[in-house]
Amino acid sequence: MLQRLFFLLLLMPTIAIAQTADPLTTRAEDVQKMLNGSIPPDDLFHDSFFAQVPLQQVKDVVGHFAPVMGPIQNVALLKRGGKSAGTFAFTGSNGMKMEVDLAIDTAPPHKIIGLLLKPPTATGGATTEGLDALLSQLKKLPGTVSFMLMKLPEQKVIASVNSEQLMAIGSTFKLYILGELMSRVAEGEATWETVIATDSAICGGGGRLASWPHGAPVTLHTLATLMISESDNVATDHLLRYLGRERVEQRVAAMGHRNPQRMIPLLATWEAFKLKSVGARAQRKQLASPSESERRSALRGVETLAVEYEDGLGPMAIDTVEWFASASDLCRALDALRSMPDAHQTGRNIMGVNPGLMADTTVWSYIGYKGGSEPGVLNLSFLLRAQSGEWYALSVGWNNPAAPLAEDQLLGLVQQILYTGPWR
Repeated sequence: MLQRLFFLLLLMPTIAIAQTADPLTTRAEDVQKMLNGSIPPDDLFHDSFFAQVPLQQVKDVVGHFAPVMGPIQNVALLKRGGKSAGTFAFTGSNGMKMEVDLAIDTAPPHKIIGLLLKPPTATGGATTEGLDALLSQLKKLPGTVSFMLMKLPEQKVIASVNSEQLMAIGSTFKLYILGELMSRVAEGEATWETVIATDSAICGGGGRLASWPHGAPVTLHTLATLMISESDNVATDHLLRYLGRERVEQRVAAMGHRNPQRMIPLLATWEAFKLKSVGARAQRKQLASPSESERRSALRGVETLAVEYEDGLGPMAIDTVEWFASASDLCRALDALRSMPDAHQTGRNIMGVNPGLMADTTVWSYIGYKGGSEPGVLNLSFLLRAQSGEWYALSVGWNNPAAPLAEDQLLGLVQQILYTGPWR
């Protein structure tokens, strides 16, 4: 999610239509309207731009920036690069400022040929009141929210909302697999360069690795990077099989989970897909049992189940066929990952490949991220290091078994929370 934070293409098409007095400023105002949702991007860009950046991708990027900035209230020209290019300052209602590099065709109607949306920055200093106001918005989201912001290594709670509430966390459970792998490497039981062969039978959840041929050699480092940065489910299931389900379950407890029984059995992603199918009602009932042996028995014969879902795209069995942790659990897990012996910081480097949301590098020197989502489930978890050297963990989960989530609402709030830091 949020892996394309900006796009920049400078192309030189040659068509001509009507002219305006100041076409560059006019197009900047059009970008403002586009970000505010008052006009679509369809007619703003030249065809040769869309040949490089599909329209849907433009819409996706706009959708990610909109909740971060809020409505754009002011556009100011900072510098020109001739008549057809310049840098503008966009100021949003959320107190965020974003520089925008814009280039337009020299011929009328001066459609956009280049656009760079730079990471937003806060226009003023952070305040506790600002953080409190954002948390109050979190509490208003439909369904259930669990949030914690923690200073490390002392695990001092800075702010929390239902922080001990167990939540479905989706792919964020993969942090525990990473933790077990890091521990094995630290103990000399494996190396990042250890090679295993792919197994085409592990194909349930999808991902880049799903298209690789059977028996392809792949390192544990590559599997872990795909698992964390792209949430590749096939890579995840290869690692889970290599490490062993019960060893990873033990790692869940070792990383500070206060209700580790809720993660037993720790499902492979292909098992989760199967167990959400129409024919798995009996197994789902077993997964809801307080008995560990009964829950484990739900996995017997799961490989023979046909994948067939109920009509509709709403939440499916998120109270049973899932991975569960509270925001508090995940902050402790992030601290465990931070403090594990890692001579070359390989694990943290893997977590930093995809920072999840836009990073203000004037505030943060490092952002490690893992998130998870499916209909009715969203989790965002961050390991953060400020430029001052201080460490923080932030985790927020949102569940609603009754309806899909408006994910941009939470993404925007968390983006703003990140911009109120570092916290004291």
